[in-house]
Amino acid sequence: MKVLLSKPVRLPRLRNRRLLLRLLHEAAHLSGLDASLGRDPRAALQVVLVGARTMARLNAAFLGHQGCTDVLAFALGEAGDGAADEPGDGPVVVGEVYICPAVAAEAARRFGTSLADECVLYAVHGMLHLAGYDDTTPAARRAMRRAERRLLQRLRDNADFGAIFADASADTGAVGAGPVSPSPLTAPVRRARQHHGKTNTYGV
Repeated sequence: MKVLLSKPVRLPRLRNRRLLLRLLHEAAHLSGLDASLGRDPRAALQVVLVGARTMARLNAAFLGHQGCTDVLAFALGEAGDGAADEPGDGPVVVGEVYICPAVAAEAARRFGTSLADECVLYAVHGMLHLAGYDDTTPAARRAMRRAERRLLQRLRDNADFGAIFADASADTGAVGAGPVSPSPLTAPVRRARQHHGKTNTYGV
């Protein structure tokens, strides 16, 4: 499965984009996303780092929650099923993971981790949801946490997360878009299936 990285926000500055892309590729494989959504060779996952205001708008539009959140994941259908298909031979985006570095920076300060730790965690969490993991029950939540820990350890064994961003302590901008809503790390992420511009949202 291809992974496409988009960063419309200026901060945080990436020091090593290639490293982040490699980690995202590896996470997509380890999470099982390749098997669930990536069977078509054109299939691609889009990972987007967005600002707090954009994340708050997405959170309100698709989850009905007020304020910013850390990560949102959307399944857009499989390549070749007519849902996500586009003409041509280029990549077909079958899933999207939106990550908010501003929320990640606040969490890093609160938990004594790093901006990169939090952003990679959010990416892994979103991918696991797209691969079929659920966290709506205590047992499912425990299974998902175990999978997160296993994947993060595998990723850390092969990479220095500290090399991802130019300055892990840099200000990424205040959240400033209302309260941070319940995190998908403790609440269900919903998926969106898109058919020719019409988006239907359903819980996982």
